[in-house]
Amino acid sequence: MKRAYSFSWFHLAYAVVTILLFIFLVIPIAKLFMGSFGMLFDQVRPLPDGFFFYLLSVTKNTMKMAFLTTILAVIIAMPLAFLIVKLQIPGAVVFLALLSIPLITPAFISSFATIILLGNSGVITMFFELFNIDLPSIYGLSHIHG
Repeated sequence: MKRAYSFSWFHLAYAVVTILLFIFLVIPIAKLFMGSFGMLFDQVRPLPDGFFFYLLSVTKNTMKMAFLTTILAVIIAMPLAFLIVKLQIPGAVVFLALLSIPLITPAFISSFATIILLGNSGVITMFFELFNIDLPSIYGLSHIHG
């Protein structure tokens, strides 16, 4: 014998969240992709010659930077994690708190602070220019914008 369906507020909340997720996430992403791919084949306003290869080079540069950033983070984090867990380091709690700051800080604040400190006219960059020391650019591996 079948069990009778009983109403649950959880089912209603689940349905509402699913609908909102579809409306505010799936539909805008689908429109973005359709508009982007539509520009590739648009006959009225075609993209400039070589633009597709430019996009490929930007994508390749971005993937390379993501890979190198991940490798560098793992190379730095693994020994630090080992030292903090296995050895009794005085002040380890303070050290863990300092290492946790990037996890709780929004990405745009970290990016903005990096640009203010190390950008073309950043505070640290200008300080080193007083001593005629040129710092490497923070704007991509091979200057994506150039």
